Amino acid sequence: MKVLALILAILAIVCWFAIGNPKNDIASVVWANSPAPWESVTGFYYPDKSDLSDNPQTQDSGTLGNCRDWAAITITASVDPTGQSSTYACGISCANPKDASSCRLLVK
Repeated sequence: MKVLALILAILAIVCWFAIGNPKNDIASVVWANSPAPWESVTGFYYPDKSDLSDNPQTQDSGTLGNCRDWAAITITASVDPTGQSSTYACGISCANPKDASSCRLLVK
C-alpha cells in the first residue's frame, strides 16, 4: 500500500512538471506579493490612467525597486509630473513584456 502511494505521489509530481508551471506555482505561494529571486520585473507606465488599454511605455526593470525608480523618473519627466492623470504598475514574471495582463502579479 505504501509503494502504491509513493508511485501515485511521484506520478502526480511528474504530471505537475509536465503540464503545469511549478515555478509560477511556488512563486505564487512563497512570494505572493513580490518577485521570486528568479522572476523578472517589467515596468508599465500609462500616461492616462483612465485608459489602460492605451499602449503603455514599458521597461525591463530587473528588480521591483528599479521598476519603482523608473516609474517615478518617467512620471516626473512626463507632461503630468505630479502623476495625477498617469499611473504605473510593476509586472512580475510577464509572459509578454508589452502586456500587463500576461504577468503573474502586478504591484506598485
